[in-house]
Amino acid sequence: MNNWYIIPSGFCLHTNFALTSKAIEGIYTKAITRTYTDTGAKGRILGMSIGTAGNYSYAYDAYGRLNTLTTSAGNFTYAPLANSNLPGTVTRPNNVNTTWSYETNRDLVTAVANGNLSTYSYVNDVLGRRQSMAKSGSLFNPTETLSYAYNDRSEVTGASSDVNPNFRYK
Repeated sequence: MNNWYIIPSGFCLHTNFALTSKAIEGIYTKAITRTYTDTGAKGRILGMSIGTAGNYSYAYDAYGRLNTLTTSAGNFTYAPLANSNLPGTVTRPNNVNTTWSYETNRDLVTAVANGNLSTYSYVNDVLGRRQSMAKSGSLFNPTETLSYAYNDRSEVTGASSDVNPNFRYK
């Protein structure tokens, strides 16, 4: 174990201090084991296993951004918004895919759509504060809009629902 350090709490670190394994005890006992690249972009995670039950592998694009997570359920693919590092889409094996939309000249989210199950639409003010969030899709019946209030320090001071008159911000 020349290049390994065992530390309390069941963690195992490589000499580059990358976490390689962690023992879990409780309802079940398993070890989470991680593998990393040792060439090119050294230290980038390549995979993870949880005991013998789950094996996950990671793939990256030419810019070093995660673009595929392979699991026993299938592949999850990640694609950034064109010409940016902002999340663009996530494609899942169950075909419930997520798409993010943004304001034209700011990196503020205007919508997150999860297939036809749910869409969260956002309105932001000139200071970039979220003014409202509308929830729609087959998971929300009826659709609902939450509106937010701020003080002069841009701290949220209240929120209200157009559906539930008893909704209160705390």
